[in-house]
Amino acid sequence: MILAADEEAEMAGVMAHEIAHVAACHYGREMTRMNLLQMASLPAIFMGGALGYGIYEAWAWEFP
Repeated sequence: MILAADEEAEMAGVMAHEIAHVAACHYGREMTRMNLLQMASLPAIFMGGALGYGIYEAWAWEFP
């Protein structure tokens, strides 16, 4: 990329584009993880009441 770029602005643009891809992927992965955690904890909340909700909250704080 360094040799192919005509000027610094081209290289900076490509780097910014790739950084945006990485940031979007990390955000998407975290949102997927939290959605799965919420769905998996629903039975515990309904069956365990306060205890189930406490387990859910503990998981949410453990894996931010």
